[in-house]
Amino acid sequence: MYLNTRSPARTPLVLCAVPFSRVGAIWMLYVLDFNMSVAVWVGLIALAGLDAETGTIMLLYLDRAVDRFIAEGRLRNPEDLKEAIRHGAVQRVRPKIMTAAVILAGLIPILWSHGAGSDVMKRIAAPMEKMQRPGRSPAQRTGPL
Repeated sequence: MYLNTRSPARTPLVLCAVPFSRVGAIWMLYVLDFNMSVAVWVGLIALAGLDAETGTIMLLYLDRAVDRFIAEGRLRNPEDLKEAIRHGAVQRVRPKIMTAAVILAGLIPILWSHGAGSDVMKRIAAPMEKMQRPGRSPAQRTGPL
């Protein structure tokens, strides 16, 4: 993670989203009445990786927006910084919706499947499916505002 962000301060910032999605995934597993198993842990590990990737990309969009505001001379006070962060977060909405839609399109059929191997695949897919739903994580909505 540090090699991606190249900042000791930004690495924990990106990792702040992981506990929130883990809590949501645990609740999803509880609702579906799944016991902890190797398959569930594989899903939780995949969820953590997806969270870190999403957080890194969100940080990139926020950094670009702040850099653009600085280059244009529009970053003069804390309100301008908030506006830059909002602008960067809004730029990230469409790609995030597209990513979530594609992931859900692949995971929902797994959750509805029956037959050989479906019980293992459901336990892998359930934690990641929870992450892709709207309103899942305060850390990944529109930024730190």
